[in-house]
Formats: sequence, structure tokens, C-alpha cells
Amino acid sequence: MRYGNLILCFWVVVLSLDAQNPTNFTLEEAVEYGIDRNNQLDIDKLEIEDADAQILEYWSRGIPKLNGSVQYQHFVDIPVSLVPAQFFGGMPGEFAEVQFGTNNRLEGALELSALLFDGGFFVGLKAQRLYKELRKRELVQSETEVRYNVTKAFLNVLVAQENVGILEQNIENLEANLSDAEANFEAGFIEKLDVDRIRLSLSTLEARRQSVEGNALIAANLLKFQMGYPIEEEIEVEGDLNSIFSSALVEEVEVEEPVNYNERMEYQIANKGLELSQVDISRLRAGYLPTLTGFASASRTLQRNDLFDDSEAGWLPATIVGVNMNFSLFDGFDRRAKIQRAKITQEKTIKEINQLERSIEMEVRNARINYNNAQTQSVNAQMNLDLAEEIYETTQIKFDEGVGSSVELRQAESDFYTAQSNHINAVYDLLDAYTELQKALGKI
Repeated sequence: MRYGNLILCFWVVVLSLDAQNPTNFTLEEAVEYGIDRNNQLDIDKLEIEDADAQILEYWSRGIPKLNGSVQYQHFVDIPVSLVPAQFFGGMPGEFAEVQFGTNNRLEGALELSALLFDGGFFVGLKAQRLYKELRKRELVQSETEVRYNVTKAFLNVLVAQENVGILEQNIENLEANLSDAEANFEAGFIEKLDVDRIRLSLSTLEARRQSVEGNALIAANLLKFQMGYPIEEEIEVEGDLNSIFSSALVEEVEVEEPVNYNERMEYQIANKGLELSQVDISRLRAGYLPTLTGFASASRTLQRNDLFDDSEAGWLPATIVGVNMNFSLFDGFDRRAKIQRAKITQEKTIKEINQLERSIEMEVRNARINYNNAQTQSVNAQMNLDLAEEIYETTQIKFDEGVGSSVELRQAESDFYTAQSNHINAVYDLLDAYTELQKALGKI
């Protein structure tokens, strides 16, 4: 019993430690996780299932229907009818009471009906299928939004972590410098003012690190939200920012290059809406045609005073076959008004598509311009970082050799930190511009 308790405790500890370990995600894994757990995508998938059910429901209108019925009636009092008494030898003007039927009536019937012709049926079926295609494209559009949002949030976390790493490295280097400076001060080689300046720089970096770590936590929470990941649980991202940055470096894009609108899912959705509006007009026009329905029924009736008395009359058959035609002679201009409204809706959709084309054109052009600018800024930021690092290292050597001042060192140090910050911001701006460009082109 003691060993069983030990094993139980062991597994409790293991599971507790495993629950505390954060889950690691690459960019691709984060996107797939978000797609799998996004509520809007689940809703869109249910809409597609509902569209399938609507198609089946509509299609059932054209499938022959077969109904059956069984009815039993027991007449406690058989209905009485009045007939002229002279039919039975009575006096003219007088009436005699007679009863027709039996006390019991049992009837079984089958009824078959089928739609033979309906001008709007197949047009309506086409509309239902177009509606399903529209829902499918809306699902893809929702997936695109998830990819876009998760990607941007993921890059924010990577950049925040890079910022924290750079600051920690700078703090580590500055702590070493402070240790050396304190030793030199004790030996009388430098003034206390030089030591205080290093302490001030270190304090500034530590305060900045605390702020950047807070921003990293906020970025991680936003990523969890976009992924549908539990906010209270820890999460870690995996990825080389430099590799992602390199993959986003392409040749300068041509701003005036033609735009393929069909790459944008919202454009495809708008055109499906235009198709639906045309089908709706055709459906309404088909309503002027007659509707032809065929029907047939067969029944058997048993009428007896005693249902189980075979000496009475047997089953009596009745069979009917027919065709029913319905058509509208005058509907008070109702259908005409509906067609007019459908045409107005179609015109509005055409105008909206034209406006969407202009919007996509502007969005792509601006995204291309922003990307080219961001690429130029990233190159300049890298050059400035290399130069600032070289100046800082040279100034550090001069200070260590006693031929440079602490003011020059602190200025070079400040310029180096600023260049680092500008460089990481330029990296993020390029990645963000690349993401926006891919979204504008409909490739994300």
C-alpha cells in the first residue's frame, strides 16, 4: 500500500511539472493552432453544413411524395337524412327519415404526388448551390484573417524577445565594465564620476529591460488571444528572427505592376454575390410560368355494422389519378416589384465591386510603397548599427588605454544602444510591411 501511494505521488508531481511547462510554437504551428480553435471558423463550417441541409431541403420539393393514412370511424348514431315520403308510397309533401351507412367504417389510403414542372425550381436549386460556394469562400476569408492576425502577433512576440535579449546582453557587458571601473577607481586610475556614469547607464538599461519585458508579456497575451490559446497558461515561441527577416527580403517590388483582384477572397465573395443576384432575378421571372403537379391516390374502405362479420360487404376500392396546374393571373404587381428590387440590388452589387477594385488597387500600391521604404530603412539601420558598434568598440579601447574620456564613451554607448533599437524596429517594420503586402496581394 505504501508503494502504491509513492507511485501516485510521483505521477502527481510529474503531471504538475508538465502542466507548468509552457507550450512551444513555431509560426506555422501557431497559425494552425489558431485555425483549429477559432470560433468564427467553427461558425463558418456550421454555415456550410447548414447550406448542405438547405440544398437537400430544397431538392426534396422536386422528389415525389408518398403519404399513407388509416382512419377508423364508429358511428354511435348513424346520420339521418330526410327524403320525400312519396318515394316510399307516402303522401306528397311529407318527408321520411332514412339512415345511410353502417356503424363502423375503416379506410386505408395511399397518396402519391410529384412536381412535374416548376420554372423556378432548378433556378432556385442553382441559387442554393451558389450560396454554399459563397459560404465556402467566407470560410477561406476567415482563415485568411486568422493567419494574418496570428502572424502579426507572433512577430510582435519575436521582436519583443529579441529586444529583451539585446538588453540583457548590454546589461551583462555594462556590469563587467562597472566591475572594471570600480577596480580602476580603487587603484586611482579614474574618477568616481566615471564610475557613477556607468552606474547610471546600467540603471537606465535595467529600467528599460523591465519595460520591454512587460511589453513582451502583453505581446504574448495578444498572441494567445489570436490563437485561441488559454490566456492563463504559459506560451513560448520558437523562431529565428533573422531567418524570417531574410525570407521577407525580396527584390524591390514594382508599384505600377497590375493587380490581380481575383487573388483577394473578398473579391471572389463579391462576385458570387453578383451571381446570386442574377439568379434571384431569373427565379422571380420564372414565377410567371405555371406549376404542374401530378397526383394519384388509392384507397380501400370497409363499411360494416360488425367489422368481423364476413357476411357483410367487403373492402370497397377507390383509385384517382390527376394533374393539377396552378398559375397566377394577376398578383397586384407583387412579382414585378420584387424583380425591380432584385435589379436594384444587382446594380448596387456592381457598384460595390467597382469600389472594391479601387480599394484593392490603392491597398496594394500603398503596401508596395511601404515595403520598399521599409526595405530601404532596414538596410540603413543595419549600416548605422555596424558603424555605431565600431565607434563604441573603438571608444571603449581608447577609454581603457586612458586616452579617451568617459563622456565620449557614454555618448558612443548611447549611440550604439539607439542604433540597436532603431535596427530592431526597422526589422519589425520590414516584417510588418511584408505581411501587409502579402495580405494585400491575397497570398497570406
